[in-house]
Amino acid sequence: MNLLGIIVPVFLIITAGSVTESTFSDIIFPTEFEKTSESSKTIPNNLSGIDFASGAFSDEDLKMETPDELFLVNFENWAKEHDISLVGINKNANQLNWSFNHDKDQVELKDVPGILIAAEALYKIPDNVLLVMAGKTIYFSTEDGRSFSVFASWVDNPPSRGFIIEQNVKAVTVIHELGHIVDVHGIQGDFADEQNVFSYAKEDRNKIFQVALENKPNDKEKLGYITSYSSNNDLENFAEHYAYYVVYPDMFRDEMKNDPLLAKKYEFLRDFIFIDKEF
Repeated sequence: MNLLGIIVPVFLIITAGSVTESTFSDIIFPTEFEKTSESSKTIPNNLSGIDFASGAFSDEDLKMETPDELFLVNFENWAKEHDISLVGINKNANQLNWSFNHDKDQVELKDVPGILIAAEALYKIPDNVLLVMAGKTIYFSTEDGRSFSVFASWVDNPPSRGFIIEQNVKAVTVIHELGHIVDVHGIQGDFADEQNVFSYAKEDRNKIFQVALENKPNDKEKLGYITSYSSNNDLENFAEHYAYYVVYPDMFRDEMKNDPLLAKKYEFLRDFIFIDKEF
């Protein structure tokens, strides 16, 4: 399902997830909170290069029996550090009907399969980029779906701005959704968003990530696009390349060797968004 964007009576969303990552026919759903091996039962240290271990745990935290719970505490501490809310929900975006009931729809984060996959992916993002998520929410659903970015809302008790991650959780989907927020809020400043911290990049973004008929890839040749999905529209174009820059950087660099447009997209992300940070 490739959607440009859906304007419904309540709020604007963008579909998620690279079509190259999974299809509905091959989704497998874990039945419980992921377990780590017995040999890994140690307090996490410098997880993904960010140290939320030393001094991050209270005496009460350290009484937890499983390392997964400690990793989850790490994730919650990381979110607080960046003014991001983490909320578990028991419905997908369509079932929520764009209205969030805090009493009925919320579940504990530990009950959401794949949440630590999302944590590992998000830890890679530098602080200057995470500024776009200040005051926003990441919803983690126990239900299957495609994931969405929530840009704005005009109804009572709506979901907060941010994004919804549905099952099954993939690192590339998580970063793809964050990419929409970086683009629509961080660069374009749409919906009067205060976190338009990359507004200086708007003109270059519009030139490099436009999807015109004449430069759309065909079945045999995909020059300029890291995936076919990225050729759908400029929003998906940006989010797909943003995700691949973080999650599949070696593939991105390899693909751009003989592709000038891909090289421009990589250089834009490196120079304008990640400020010379490469993965």
